[in-house]
Amino acid sequence: MNGTSDASTNRFRHVVEGFSEKVVFYSWADKLIAVMLSGCLAAGTPLNFLSLVYFGRCRTKEWWVLNRLYTLISLTDAATCLSITPVLLSLISDREPMLFEYPWVCQVWELAYNFLPSFSIFLVATLAISRSLRIIRPYESVSINAVIISVVAYTAFLFTVTALNYVFESRYYVLEIGFCIGVAGKSMEHAHFKNFAVMAQIGVPSIIVFVCFIMSLHRVRLLNSNSLRSRNIKYRVSLTITLFTGIFLVCNTPLFLNTTILLVAQWITGKFPAKIYGSPFMASYSWLLAKILFPALNSVLNPILYIARITDFGQWIRGKKETSSTKREESVKLSGQE
Repeated sequence: MNGTSDASTNRFRHVVEGFSEKVVFYSWADKLIAVMLSGCLAAGTPLNFLSLVYFGRCRTKEWWVLNRLYTLISLTDAATCLSITPVLLSLISDREPMLFEYPWVCQVWELAYNFLPSFSIFLVATLAISRSLRIIRPYESVSINAVIISVVAYTAFLFTVTALNYVFESRYYVLEIGFCIGVAGKSMEHAHFKNFAVMAQIGVPSIIVFVCFIMSLHRVRLLNSNSLRSRNIKYRVSLTITLFTGIFLVCNTPLFLNTTILLVAQWITGKFPAKIYGSPFMASYSWLLAKILFPALNSVLNPILYIARITDFGQWIRGKKETSSTKREESVKLSGQE
């Protein structure tokens, strides 16, 4: 069954210039996406909190930085899984605003959900860079101070962007995409700054992760061709990092492509690309899939990868082994250190 809504009668929808007044969505598609989001919420939240506890208990100084990165990734993934709740409720209610009906929920959710994916992308990029540096310079360790400074500086940048968006934008529940967005006023300076910020938050880190993924993939092929047993650990390390970044790329490429299309079209024409987003799929589902569903799936797949690749973690979850703070061989392997 198709769902339609007249934008002029829905006070929660901000009419984007160029869109049709009639919004088309499909109830069966919404329910299917809602089922998948329910799985992400039910499985991803507890698994990521378990990952948070596991990596957070590590006190070994030698692996402090990389375990802290995994701790932050697990915390961000858990928050991402929890934050899909308002979207889930909207989808199962034929896109009624539900929790988004409350202005404060719309504001807090929109600001938070712009922060979380960007921070997650940065953390994965930092992890991928640290692994690539180990490939290029195998006998040099990653600088702890450099990683800490990078994380603090980027967090400050994200908070600055969030604060400026809060000041210069208004937030609306948009029926055609199923969640709240920030809509800028007529300030061209803020519009240009936001475009720059989006490229810094999504575009550049995604490209860096892709380059690091290619390097890790090449490393796996080289080690796989070497049958010496001494190479087994290095092969396992490289394969794990390659899988981690590969999952990230698969789940975040739709958001990267959608964002790139939007920014390029706006840069060329100076306005919203209504022709590109005029079809029911592009208008009602491209952003819902790219910004909500696939990042949520990524947040669920990460702890599943930890369980599959870290024997110690899997045993700890099943209650077969008490994990100590000093003996974390498998955690070290996943960290990418050799």
